[in-house]
Amino acid sequence: MVIFLQYALIFISGCIVGWVLELLFNRIFNKKWINPGFLVGPWLPIYGFGVVAMTLIYSSLSDNLEPWLIVLIMTTSMTLLELICGIIFKKFFGVRLWDYSMYWGNIKGYICPVFTMLWLIASILYYFVISKPIISMTSWLTSHITFSFVIGLLYGILAIDVVYSTRIIIRIKQYAIDNQILVKYEELKLNIRELSEKYKKKYSFFFPFKNFDILIKKTESFATTLFNKLFIKKVKKEIKK
Repeated sequence: MVIFLQYALIFISGCIVGWVLELLFNRIFNKKWINPGFLVGPWLPIYGFGVVAMTLIYSSLSDNLEPWLIVLIMTTSMTLLELICGIIFKKFFGVRLWDYSMYWGNIKGYICPVFTMLWLIASILYYFVISKPIISMTSWLTSHITFSFVIGLLYGILAIDVVYSTRIIIRIKQYAIDNQILVKYEELKLNIRELSEKYKKKYSFFFPFKNFDILIKKTESFATTLFNKLFIKKVKKEIKK
């Protein structure tokens, strides 16, 4: 039970830290505060799964393999995780949560050497700096039974968030199908913010899609501009007569 709580805490901590990193990344490169990921809350599950994977790799292999080999396994695992998540969201939800197509050596925009190198740096930092403190800290916290209620509360909120955000992304998928387009999710939120500011519509950081339907229906010029800026690819259908 303690081990389960420990990894549950590691997962949620990774989600939150990853969200903060992506938030700062958006601020630096897009010059705006954009809520990253497909959830509305301050967490990115891909980072949570990544930290859990690196912790499992470290715990199970650190006594048997050389550090450089463990770091390589961590880097490969993170790259594969990124590839799998990208494919799942594209296949089942019709959206891209990220797009590396502008980077050299990318594989269908899901992964690329540049970000694999970033995962390598993250793996090195995790192995030599973060692993022991995070395992020790989470072990101490989960040994106090009262803290398990905090973990339970966080997961309850996360579960509600997943349900809510999944409904939103399904609506966006249908919207994309109806208009025969492929949506880039982060660019969608960025453009909604820019156009909301332009047309003086209220924008919510945590709920960027709250007034999406109203904006599209109420302001034709908003909708037209959004179509022009929002979508990265027009999918052409061949109509056989």
